[in-house]
Amino acid sequence: MRTISCSCALLAILPTLLAACDGGAARNSAMADRPAGSLFESPAVMSPSDAIALADSLRGAGADADALAVLAAAHRRHPENARILSAYGRQALLMGQSDRAEPLLRRALDADPNDWRALSALAALEGRKGRIADARLALDRARTLAEGNAVVLNNLGMSHLLEGNAAEAASLFRKALIAPDLKAAHAGQIKRNLAVALAVQGDFAIADRLAGEPMPRELKSATREAIARFVGLAGRPADERSGWTARLADASEFTSDP
Repeated sequence: MRTISCSCALLAILPTLLAACDGGAARNSAMADRPAGSLFESPAVMSPSDAIALADSLRGAGADADALAVLAAAHRRHPENARILSAYGRQALLMGQSDRAEPLLRRALDADPNDWRALSALAALEGRKGRIADARLALDRARTLAEGNAVVLNNLGMSHLLEGNAAEAASLFRKALIAPDLKAAHAGQIKRNLAVALAVQGDFAIADRLAGEPMPRELKSATREAIARFVGLAGRPADERSGWTARLADASEFTSDP
């Protein structure tokens, strides 16, 4: 097996983007169950829409544990509400709590099979557990429901890249970069993803330009395992991984609508 070594920041080329993307999959997980603070005195009596809006606002401010607490309280009051199940599951997954997230997401999809955000999150879970085929099915379904969405295209591209189909991955990354809903804050990350896909194909002239620095030449025709190590998806516990499996999970990081 070919070993790829690189002392530069490229070793973490898929960090904080779709993170939903950030440097570590588990955000504030140690504080996830702390009591709700003064920002939300009575989240349990809020309507589902108000609870989700408050959780989105808290997450946007970096208060992930508070966002989770709001959604947990809303879930206790509205245990069968599909939107609460989805938002709660995605927030739990964003914070690295896979065991909590999975049943919530599956129940959300039972209630609303067309919830593409929950499908994207479920694909992340399947990917973390090595069930790549199941992850692909979820992503393909999400793509049919959110045609042209930058998040879904990027994450689908990453799944192709990790399966050794760099040409298809590059095509999907390019489509993500021209998607109408692409956020400027995420364009750089997708460009780096594209750089990896091009480097694997040996197109270093463009790959280096996109990455802003030379890509390791060993990437050309590298094995799937080597690529996974390079993008930070091998050799660490699943919930500590960075990259697509950690961050395609929460599509709400890219779309503000609940």
